[in-house]
Amino acid sequence: MTGYGKGLFQSKKRKIAAELKSVNNRFFEFQLKGSYILDPFEASIISLLKKTIKRGSVTLFVNVQEFEESATVPYLNLPLIRAYESLFEKAQRTLKRNDPIPFSFLLGLPDVIRTYSSAEKDKTLADDILEAVQGAVDELNVMRQKEGSALVQDLAARIILTEKYLANIQEKIPARMDAYKQRLEKKVADVIKEGADETTRMRLLSEFAIMADKMDVSEEITRFKSHTQQFSDALQGMTEPGKRLGFLLQEMNREINTLSAKAQDPDIISSCVAVKEELEKMREQVQNLE
Repeated sequence: MTGYGKGLFQSKKRKIAAELKSVNNRFFEFQLKGSYILDPFEASIISLLKKTIKRGSVTLFVNVQEFEESATVPYLNLPLIRAYESLFEKAQRTLKRNDPIPFSFLLGLPDVIRTYSSAEKDKTLADDILEAVQGAVDELNVMRQKEGSALVQDLAARIILTEKYLANIQEKIPARMDAYKQRLEKKVADVIKEGADETTRMRLLSEFAIMADKMDVSEEITRFKSHTQQFSDALQGMTEPGKRLGFLLQEMNREINTLSAKAQDPDIISSCVAVKEELEKMREQVQNLE
């Protein structure tokens, strides 16, 4: 689900601002943006987020502002300098050039000169960062909960609509069977009138029994009703219902496909198509539901 939240920590030593954004995704994906000073705390941040966010693409931006300027000194990022040199040498070989690489140019490249802060060794920094992030999480979850409630209401309305379609199908089934029975009885009467023997008559009656069994959709309807009830129960009572709901929608789709194949009636097939359209809409929604 989508959401946005901001969190702030401030003390005499530092100010930390956190901004958290999430968009729909079937899985949990995380991106941390901000100063390299955050790198040692990424695992703790992810652990904090996963306590309440199970799905979604989550982006976190954290800005750490230290008030003690004397605690910051510059240093050279030597591994990065060597990597840049290696890259330039490869480019020179590829382009067949032999231009010297000015050291001043290397020093001006991104992240070659970094600053070391005593805050990196400050044991309170992790707690301060997590406090700011927690504030952003709380605000984001309020927004996500509102969206989730609206999503649950929409899914509940759609499952009721599929039940109405199913009831409509169920009402049409006896008429379909009667129409088929009348056609077969007429066929039997015509055969008898033409002087057919008892064997032919029995064959036609046997054909009716076989077709009646093939056209019987009572089991599909019973299972579909069971799935819709379980779906409604899961919406109201389960935590993290997304996977369960996805499975139930898959089973409902299976039953309605079988029912449609057995129907042999344009009106019933039309209702089956309407049910499948609603199931597809719900399938897309439950992928984002936590």
